[in-house]
Amino acid sequence: MKLKEEIISCDTVVALPNSTSNNTTIFGKNSDRPKLECQPLIQKPRIKNQSKYTECQFIKIPSSKISYAHVGSKPFWCWGYEHGFNEYQVVIGNEGLGTHVPSSPSPKLIGMEIVRLALERSKNAKDAVKVITNLVSEFGQGVFENNQNIRTYDNGYLIADPKEAYIIETAGHEWAVKQIKDTEGISNIHSIESNWDNISDTAINTAKSLNLHVDSPKLNFAKTFCDYDSRYDGRGEFRRLRSCTYLQNLKNNINIKEVIFILKDHSDGENSNITQNFLDSRTICMHYPDSNSDGNTAASLVSELHSDNSQLDIHWTSMYSPCLGIFIPIFIEGEIPKILSIGNHDYDPKSPWWAFRSIEESCRTEGILDNNKASEIRKIWEPIQNKFYKSAKLIAKDANQLKQENKLNQMNEELTQYMLKNTNTVLSTLNELIKSKSRIS
Repeated sequence: MKLKEEIISCDTVVALPNSTSNNTTIFGKNSDRPKLECQPLIQKPRIKNQSKYTECQFIKIPSSKISYAHVGSKPFWCWGYEHGFNEYQVVIGNEGLGTHVPSSPSPKLIGMEIVRLALERSKNAKDAVKVITNLVSEFGQGVFENNQNIRTYDNGYLIADPKEAYIIETAGHEWAVKQIKDTEGISNIHSIESNWDNISDTAINTAKSLNLHVDSPKLNFAKTFCDYDSRYDGRGEFRRLRSCTYLQNLKNNINIKEVIFILKDHSDGENSNITQNFLDSRTICMHYPDSNSDGNTAASLVSELHSDNSQLDIHWTSMYSPCLGIFIPIFIEGEIPKILSIGNHDYDPKSPWWAFRSIEESCRTEGILDNNKASEIRKIWEPIQNKFYKSAKLIAKDANQLKQENKLNQMNEELTQYMLKNTNTVLSTLNELIKSKSRIS
């Protein structure tokens, strides 16, 4: 099983209530992974942990008394998640980062495992920051040797809840935290410089021990630890510039559709690309340029988090290329369709992830992305997506009313059936697209 691929991209964005059109927090994440690495959607219920320890991929750590209910987007081989959300309205996404911290001979936590652990143990974004920084300090993360051929790397995290959002960036056992004031985007490059709000106690000593540059009087975390050369090919600085600029230009008018649009973006980072035509360079919506290259957006998440009890949160999830697929509304208060969790190393006709992967392949002519084919697919999804926007808002309010009346079983059943119906609509359309090449030629 070959997993040790060059991962050079991921993008996460957030807009706080002071920047959105409806005073909600809106979070978005594109998970970019090897083009054939299946990433299904997993739902876990709240449980009381019976075991004293939690077994992660390479190490075990003390368990929490309770693991909170959550949904995560999970590379098939990994215990952790690229992104996810929990029952307490906490949403987290991670990014791969390159640093000057050398590879460790001893095992650490994988960055995606930290996402899952924080979702299992946090009731708000501030809790998640504490969970993540404590885990990084005690158990470490980053590059370490392993016999499973799994590529490891340092990580950045964006954590949000209905009222707050934070960025954490790491280097081995070291970390820096920055609270977000309005909008922000992160990518595969360190962005926290001297503007951190909190930093690990040992960061300066670690930097000195590695003979890294240490600014005075306040450590510049990015300048000290970031290995800019290791992230260059992914164009992380340009993708981050694009997402940050886009959000700032829309400040006070940001909504779900705009955040979904940025995850579908094919801009080169300096110029807009409203037509969504494919580019040769790496973009926020990531595609491998030819059959000899790798790296593609594997899954996406957009979450709208409400603090006023006016409706339930809606989590919009997409599989494989977001510009060629559809975002399905998901509610953690119901049971997500089990078919969304199907997927493994090998192609499976029952797996929605592999089906969406097939759609991306069908958009290529002799291995090269074809704008005309892509345009036809987008036209098919557009009316379905618009129906989802309308129906999701309605059921989010109706189900919230049931929740307030303590009719939890009815709420769960209605949301479960709603998600199943939408998923069946998507899969029926998807199967037609796969069978009928004439509709996308």
